[in-house]
Amino acid sequence: MPESDYTSVNVPFFTSIQIAKSPQEIKWVQRNYCQRLKQLWEAIPANEQAKHLSTNFGNVVKYPEVLAYCEVNN
Repeated sequence: MPESDYTSVNVPFFTSIQIAKSPQEIKWVQRNYCQRLKQLWEAIPANEQAKHLSTNFGNVVKYPEVLAYCEVNN
């Protein structure tokens, strides 16, 4: 299930970005999560992506915010 795979990686990403403060820690998060989350997101069918984006989760970073974190801090 592509969305389940995405969420299972996104939850520790959420935790990691809460903890990462130094440039080295941020780079570690980027190396270990950004590309994988992008690949997993692209595997989710468009209708499921739309549903995911319209739902609020407490411990999941929405994909546009994943991209922003990965690009701004890169």
